[in-house]
Amino acid sequence: MWPEGNAFCAPLTGIARGEVALLNMTLPGKMKLSTGVMVLYADEESFTLMAPQGHMFAGWITSARSSARARHTLSSVAAHFGEPGAEVDTQVVCVDKRQWSRWRNVWHSSAIRSTLYALGAPLRGARRLFA
Repeated sequence: MWPEGNAFCAPLTGIARGEVALLNMTLPGKMKLSTGVMVLYADEESFTLMAPQGHMFAGWITSARSSARARHTLSSVAAHFGEPGAEVDTQVVCVDKRQWSRWRNVWHSSAIRSTLYALGAPLRGARRLFA
C-alpha cells in the first residue's frame, strides 16, 4: 500500500526481468516526481529493482512477497465474523545495510542537487540584477 498521492505502476507485461516500472511520487512541498526503475530479477517470492544514479533510491531495491493482500484478507475475514476494527499485525524486516564507506556518493543524489539549486535561486537572481 503506497502513501496517498504515490503510485507504483508495474509494466503491462507484469514484473519481469528487463522491464521498466514507473514510480509516481508526491514529495514534500507538493512536488511531483515520476521516475522509472528497471526490474533486475523477479520470481514468485521477490523482485529486485534497479534505480539509476542520482535517483533518491539509487541502487538495488529488493522486495519480498508483500503482506498487503494478506492483511486486507485478514481484515475482511475479521469484519465478516463481527470484528470490523480488528487490528492486523505485520512485521517488516530490513535485510540490507548502508555502506558507509560509500557516503560520498550522496553527491549524485538528484534530490540534494535540486534542493541546493533551488536554495541558490535568490543569489543567482541578485547576481543578474547587479551584472
